[in-house]
Amino acid sequence: MAWNWRSRFDNIFRLRRAGTSDTPGLECRVVGYLQQKMEAQALQLPLFASKVKVYAKQSAEERAQSVVSLFLLYEQSLLSNGHSVTHTRRDLLEHFPELEYHPYFSLVFFPFDQQKIAIATLFMAEVLRRSEEAFGALNEGWKKAFEHQLALVNFSTTDDLSISNYSKSLFAQLESRFGRAVTKGLFQEEFYKLRKIYQFLPSFSYLLSFLPVNVLDENQVLQYNKAQMEEVLLAELNRQQELIHALNEKTAENKKIKASNLAQQEQLFRVLECNPEGVVIIDEQGMVVYSTARFEALFGWKRAEIHGVSYQQSFSKDAPTSAYIGQYCEQNNMEDLTHQEGIILNAAGEEVRVAIAVSVLCIEDARCYCLFFKDISERLAYERKLKDAKILAEESAKAKAEFLSIMSHEIRTPLNAVVGLTNILIEEDPKEEQVESLQTLRFSAENLLSIINDILDFSKIESGKVIFESIPVNLGDLCHQVLKTFESRVEAKGLNLVLNLETVPPLMVLADPTRINQILTNLIGNALKFTEEGEIKLSCSMKKDKGNKAIVNFRVQDTGIGIAEDKQRLIFERFAQAESNTTRQFGGTGLGLSITKCLIDRMGGFIGVKSEEGKGACFYFEIKLDLVNIPVDEQQEREHKAEEGGLRGVTVILAEDNPINVMVATKFLNKWAVETVVAKSGVEVLEALEDCASLDLILMDLQMPVMDGFTACRKLREGTSKFKNVPVIALSASVLDETKKEAEDSGMNDFITKPFKPDELFHTIKRYAAKSTPNQDEVAENPMDLT
Repeated sequence: MAWNWRSRFDNIFRLRRAGTSDTPGLECRVVGYLQQKMEAQALQLPLFASKVKVYAKQSAEERAQSVVSLFLLYEQSLLSNGHSVTHTRRDLLEHFPELEYHPYFSLVFFPFDQQKIAIATLFMAEVLRRSEEAFGALNEGWKKAFEHQLALVNFSTTDDLSISNYSKSLFAQLESRFGRAVTKGLFQEEFYKLRKIYQFLPSFSYLLSFLPVNVLDENQVLQYNKAQMEEVLLAELNRQQELIHALNEKTAENKKIKASNLAQQEQLFRVLECNPEGVVIIDEQGMVVYSTARFEALFGWKRAEIHGVSYQQSFSKDAPTSAYIGQYCEQNNMEDLTHQEGIILNAAGEEVRVAIAVSVLCIEDARCYCLFFKDISERLAYERKLKDAKILAEESAKAKAEFLSIMSHEIRTPLNAVVGLTNILIEEDPKEEQVESLQTLRFSAENLLSIINDILDFSKIESGKVIFESIPVNLGDLCHQVLKTFESRVEAKGLNLVLNLETVPPLMVLADPTRINQILTNLIGNALKFTEEGEIKLSCSMKKDKGNKAIVNFRVQDTGIGIAEDKQRLIFERFAQAESNTTRQFGGTGLGLSITKCLIDRMGGFIGVKSEEGKGACFYFEIKLDLVNIPVDEQQEREHKAEEGGLRGVTVILAEDNPINVMVATKFLNKWAVETVVAKSGVEVLEALEDCASLDLILMDLQMPVMDGFTACRKLREGTSKFKNVPVIALSASVLDETKKEAEDSGMNDFITKPFKPDELFHTIKRYAAKSTPNQDEVAENPMDLT
């Protein structure tokens, strides 16, 4: 352990100035310890015994001094009897660690060289203090200068001559002030005080060499020398022999360590030679001390060309400097430097992009840095190709999405007119011979719409953009609503449509009703397509699972043509059907079941089929859903169909630029007695707001000339119109999630897809009109649901 000897000395001096010992109990324990040691080692020393008797009668300060002389006397006894004192002081300090801070004992534990300087410094400080106590103040300027000199004494570097000069200076100053006899008396007094405590310390004899000439009488010096010199020399000789022995042991140990280090170094170099990367070792100045054969193979640099040369000046173009590496390692507790990239030059002068890792190691007691260089030129070129390919794929996907969006819009716009006008004609009491034609027309239009939806859904599933919502759903109501959409088509084919709710309790579950509706519609639509007689049955059952989960099973069973066993695995693949002539005979894209399976998989469920050719098919799927502890009244009144005149008193702005779409929409709005204001652009919508006395909602087309629906809605929400919070319903031919998200972000409250279902449009207007009447300000705070 390294000590600050100067700091320890200052602590001793401070405690001595206090005048008393704070550790009388400690000193008594030390004396007891020494007595036990003397008895255990059978040492007979009358002087020790007599000093112990005197010790018992001494004051606290005298005991603090005497305990030191007793220990040193014990050491002398050991030496006289041929015992070693190598570990005596260490053992004592282990038993009594408080002695390290003892005002008198602490000096004993100083190394020899520091000890003699400390004793001399202590002697002069005590003489200075004693002279002021006895005879008054000294010259203030000289005193401060001398005390400053003593304070700067370094116990490890100050030489004997400097200490001797300080002592002579002190003697001369006191002699000029008090006279020679007084000064000599002061020096002798302090000398004998220290001698009484430390006379058996080998280093104490050196105090004589620091004293000015004639301070001690000749007989006193001789007496000291005769009485003490043999013991001092014996102790010093013993100390020197111990040092020589320790030095020999250390030398032998160093040789072993050096041999071990050389072996480890050779092993390190062998390991580095096996590394597939090029390795170079540099010292702290950046000089190359080693390089591997692999480095030469990769970059062409021979060892003779770079060894002993600065790596920054030879082959480093843009790599971490040795100074940077050293600073990094210092700041990060010698951790390795990794994941760096840079540029180096090969032997031909060409730039090479490399990945660099640095490890800190020690070679021959010197810190070095091991640099690993990996050529990453090919990897970077590959990454550039991947990046270009990614950009191309993204652009292709974007172009595909834009194409599908445009095609969807272009097809749905006229289809909106076909479906809408067909619905109007059917509701206007057509002639009996026209009903079948109108129903066929509506079926064909809806079939075309289903094909378009399949293509768009498949595109969204491929790109991972399908979003699932989680809202409370009554499964019984959902199944009723799905079957209701098939009633007319089932009746037209003379089939029976059966619903079996086996174990579905009147509880709500958290689910995506739109996606479950889509799955059931696909499965029932397929069953209807391939069944000419008999029945189609939809079954739903539920059982409680762990926690708050429920396992829900759906089955759609028909009595149709069935599916051959070897074809059953193919039907869930995209564009695949059981037979090659299926599309020609029954229609369809071959995407319905593929989309259904993808949706069920995304919901964490599974789907399967059981069928025999000619005996019908049973499609079943299972999903896990969270239960909602809200009982549902099964007798709850279901929504009615749109009623003629059912929206009387409601005022709507219809924002639509397509005349056909305007005609279709206004026919239904007029039928429901809605007061309608038509606007052909976003600008006209904002202008119409200024002329409206009352307004319940806006039906907003998104793609219009001059100003589109998004911009118009944003301006409405940001403006100061009294209708700024009126409900805005998007009415668009686009079904992309991005479009719905943009509509929500612009401030719209809901989204209806064209061609619209009259019942859906009716109930949406009714719901928002009811909300807007009591407090319009709250309506805009409820954003639309994207899913």
